[in-house]
Amino acid sequence: MSLWLLVGVGYGMLLGLGLLLGRYLSARFPRGGVGPAADPSPKGSTGPSHAAEWLPLGSAFDRALLPAAFADAPLPVDA
Repeated sequence: MSLWLLVGVGYGMLLGLGLLLGRYLSARFPRGGVGPAADPSPKGSTGPSHAAEWLPLGSAFDRALLPAAFADAPLPVDA
């Protein structure tokens, strides 16, 4: 039992040392040591990131074979 108690104390000390070292390094290098801080505001209007023009899906064969699979194709009328 004393073995696991010492292992736990060792892990606790290692964790405390890591936290102290992290706090010291973050105070010493506030921006991570990577030059001046970047300006997060965008320069000008870029538009939404999901705005893209895609080619229509499916060939003419696909549209003839599966007419209900495409939104712009007319739905077949059952007689």
